[in-house]
Amino acid sequence: MKKKFLLYLYIFITLFSYSQNTKDELKLYSKAAIVIDNNSEKIIFEKNADIIIHPASMTKLVTIYTALKILKQKNIPLDTIITVKNDADFRNAPPQSSLMFLQVGQKVSIKELIMGLAIPSGNDAAVAIALYCRGSIKTFVEDMNKNMRELKLKNSIFFDTSGYSSKNTTTVREFSYFCKTLIKEFPEILEITSLTEFTYPKERNLGKTTAIYGAIRQYNHNELIGRVKTVDGLKTGFIEESGNNVAITAKKDDTRIIAVLSGIYDQNKIQRSKKRLSDGKKIVSYIFENYETVEIPAPKIAHIKIKNGEIKYINSTKNRSTKRLILKENKNKILRSYKLKEKIEAPIKEDTIIGYWNYTLKDGTSKEFPLYPDIEVKKGNFLQRILH
Repeated sequence: MKKKFLLYLYIFITLFSYSQNTKDELKLYSKAAIVIDNNSEKIIFEKNADIIIHPASMTKLVTIYTALKILKQKNIPLDTIITVKNDADFRNAPPQSSLMFLQVGQKVSIKELIMGLAIPSGNDAAVAIALYCRGSIKTFVEDMNKNMRELKLKNSIFFDTSGYSSKNTTTVREFSYFCKTLIKEFPEILEITSLTEFTYPKERNLGKTTAIYGAIRQYNHNELIGRVKTVDGLKTGFIEESGNNVAITAKKDDTRIIAVLSGIYDQNKIQRSKKRLSDGKKIVSYIFENYETVEIPAPKIAHIKIKNGEIKYINSTKNRSTKRLILKENKNKILRSYKLKEKIEAPIKEDTIIGYWNYTLKDGTSKEFPLYPDIEVKKGNFLQRILH
């Protein structure tokens, strides 16, 4: 008897649902904010996510990303030592700049420059690494913008490497996607952004110079680092036009989130920082208290009939499962289904798609994945084709 190859399997595993009260629970000082699941890119929370913002020193993450891409292309290791040029001397930085305190003639590794960018947010380090990678700030900034175009981030436009310029623009939505890309391509950056402090210069950096202020220990500008144990990055920023900004990533078990907050205002610098810390803590604690990443298994399908094959039936049990961030309170119901192709005919290879499976969440989100055979099946001989 012929079987129809349309099969539906309803297994109640997990029900994903956005909390209708999320926005009420996450009352933030930030004018614009977004939180995404790093695994699926699913938006967990957003507020004015598409308004234009000034990234300020979050720009340095784009500088780091661009430098790491160039260094990778040129096969230049991070322990490469360079000599600080005059343009990168801290005394040539704009007034009230955040600084690494580089001095012309000092010897510094590329990794130290990245640390100087990420931890004390050194504008001088942003100049030094751009000059080393491309020879000029202008050319390096062109590379930054080229990278943004390649990522299709149309509102992310940069005019300098430090974020000092108010002409630099992005949105929290676009910047969250960029942060995901940075972590995916260069996960080692988290070893640096998670450091609580940075001291420069060391004796080895001096060369023939004398450090004007001696060795300076500076603490990570990201107030969450060291205060919230799940947070291991990424970068803060401030200029008058932007207010306080922060790009956050935090990891607990199998869950990593990325959050970008912008437009935290207060005339008092200390209060402004407290508001940024409050918003960051609130978001991280809310997500990890209410959400977790669960594995949604692919269906295991046996006894699938094959036409014209050397064998009559195959199985499809080796398909990849997927992971999803879901609300903890809804851990019982997810709609999972599969559909086989109406005609599955030999020859079949292990990468032949024989159907699709998907899951559907309560919010209407549905994602589809291919189904594959467990084994290859060659075309049968005349007698096998008759019998099968």
